[in-house]
Amino acid sequence: DILEHITESELSISQVALRQGISSQYIRALFHSEETTFADYVTELRLEQAYQYLCNPVYIDYCISTLAFDMGFSNLSWFNRAFKQRFGLTPSEVRNLSRRSAD
Repeated sequence: DILEHITESELSISQVALRQGISSQYIRALFHSEETTFADYVTELRLEQAYQYLCNPVYIDYCISTLAFDMGFSNLSWFNRAFKQRFGLTPSEVRNLSRRSAD
């Protein structure tokens, strides 16, 4: 369910719970047992997808801000900070490295 709705910026634990017919508390407990949170899990999936897109030659000219919004991020500066924290590079740096390796 989360993967199916990952690009929706308004994706929430309550929406997932409602669609699955379970409580939000139960979902929180499942994530807690994996030592993460719903929000962290969703962010990680979105960042991984964004990274894959930035490395894909098909999306080489795709605007990074559009990509971030398409991945479900609603704040570009937060996306950039989270991306750099996760990968150690900015989205632009990942794209540039990808371009160089494609040439």
